[in-house]
Amino acid sequence: MVPDIFNLVAISSSFLFILLAEIGDKTLLMTVSLAARYKFILHIFLGSFLAEVLVSVIGISLGVGAGIIIPIDLTSRIAGILFIAFGIVSLRKSKNEEDFKNTTKVPSFLMVFMLVATAEIGDKTQLATIAMAIEYQSWISVFLGAVAAFAMTSLIGVIVGRSLSKKLSSKLITKASAAFFLIAGAILLLGIF
Repeated sequence: MVPDIFNLVAISSSFLFILLAEIGDKTLLMTVSLAARYKFILHIFLGSFLAEVLVSVIGISLGVGAGIIIPIDLTSRIAGILFIAFGIVSLRKSKNEEDFKNTTKVPSFLMVFMLVATAEIGDKTQLATIAMAIEYQSWISVFLGAVAAFAMTSLIGVIVGRSLSKKLSSKLITKASAAFFLIAGAILLLGIF
């Protein structure tokens, strides 16, 4: 069956659902936190956006039966460990202002990508993408809507993060960011989220 590439209902439904689901979600908060902490935000935007696109592709593949099932418990635990490790590293580096200056130059694209991807696998937006791919039988349309929503939420996260960095001290941002990652990591490890 050839997919209906421009099913506007599928595109708009996936766009709106994912956009609304991501507002206030841990991935958006993570993007805000990283953008507030680091000077160069292109790595953060691209890492966040491309990780969400990858997870969306996995979700759509699962939705059309072409993929494999990744245990949600496993990805939550991996995400929790990565979050806690990043929180600990952030706290250690925040003790010395010079260390903070060194860490604000260029965040690792791969670090951002891994954090976001592991947080998104099994998340409500991935499950919604799977459901919409099944419902609409138009995986390209669902993908287009999801990609547009993820681009917008990644951009929102970067803009809000940059705005916060202009209003708050770097030490406060680093400590708040570390606290966020430690709490989010504990929640993921405990299976509360």
